[in-house]
Amino acid sequence: MKGRFQELLPAVLSPALRFQRREVTRRPPRPLAIDQYKPQDATTNPSLILAAAQMPAYQELVEEAIAYGKKLGGLSFDKDAMVARARRLIELYKDAGVSKDRILIKLSSTWEGIQAGKELEERHGIHCNMTLLFSFAQAVACAEAGVTLISPFVGRILDWHVANTDKKSYEPQEDPGEWPLEAPGQVGGGQGGGRSGDRWAFLQE
Repeated sequence: MKGRFQELLPAVLSPALRFQRREVTRRPPRPLAIDQYKPQDATTNPSLILAAAQMPAYQELVEEAIAYGKKLGGLSFDKDAMVARARRLIELYKDAGVSKDRILIKLSSTWEGIQAGKELEERHGIHCNMTLLFSFAQAVACAEAGVTLISPFVGRILDWHVANTDKKSYEPQEDPGEWPLEAPGQVGGGQGGGRSGDRWAFLQE
């Protein structure tokens, strides 16, 4: 398993993160950031998760997560299963005293995922963050579904262009993954428009 992570690492980590990882290996051990800062909220980032997976402190969690994922199977193309899982998570947080207003359910931006987001927002008042989003068409579909937030994979879009075209470097204003910075007003004009009026609310991943 460790070998597989090592194989994937150069392809998905940004140069800055790879540099940071090299620097970390040169420094003496220190307390984990999560212990030091005690965050109250969290999200996930694939590159950061992959980097953390290299750390011995997280190996047991990684192995458990892989086993759990294999047992559970994927939900990205099953709308009803995604809705049911989201509602179950909201109930668990409610039992722990956390209001659903503080929670964003992260869903894949497949067609089924977007429809699940639409149902969760409209019928259950559960806010959704649509991820695995690579195209303007997906963003428009999310806007029309009225979801709260989208998370375009800006870095992965750039990675694809670098790997599959003759151009290997881009100036910031040319970055093919930066269309979300130019498009919020266009996307926000849809039926949903996110939670920011006529502008789209999004996070970059």
